[in-house]
Amino acid sequence: MERQPISHEKTPDEMFEGEISAFMIKPDAHEMLLVEAMIEQIRHAGFDVVGRIETRVLEDRISSIYPDYVDHPQIFPAVKNLLTSGPSTLVFVSQNGIKKEYPEESVFQSMKRTKGRANTPGIRSKFIDVTEADLRERYGDGEELWNELVKNRIHAPDCEEELQGLLVATINESTMRGLAEDHPRLHQYLERRMKK
Repeated sequence: MERQPISHEKTPDEMFEGEISAFMIKPDAHEMLLVEAMIEQIRHAGFDVVGRIETRVLEDRISSIYPDYVDHPQIFPAVKNLLTSGPSTLVFVSQNGIKKEYPEESVFQSMKRTKGRANTPGIRSKFIDVTEADLRERYGDGEELWNELVKNRIHAPDCEEELQGLLVATINESTMRGLAEDHPRLHQYLERRMKK
């Protein structure tokens, strides 16, 4: 497999203290050229961006990101189509900046609040301009509806187990080799995480 492009932000050691997690900016956001704007929104919410990797979701591992949807006859095929349609970007974040304002939140709670939903405040609502009701009116209840509903721009794991599933589905040996050269601190963090 060809080595994926890797880029990184400022990475002082103190940014890697505390809880680290990752948002996944999905292929539909890439297609609409929203990646940089979404990363800016993540920063604006108070997260320190400690690194980012452009990657592709491994098709046979999508179930590790969305295990609850594997048996859903409409959602899982739609998610699979979306996540294999193009690149995704993992944005690794530390909640150091958020801890001052929300000291009781875990990194996952902060991410969930920041991500929001299509119809509630958060990153998703800023980048989705159509409601579920609009989509249902336009597409009825068939396959096209589900293909559109899963285009929600960004994913954020809700717990350690979900973060692990996201990493398993997106990080491969080639990516790790590239990180070892280009971003040793993020490589070290991921190496520890992937062994869990």
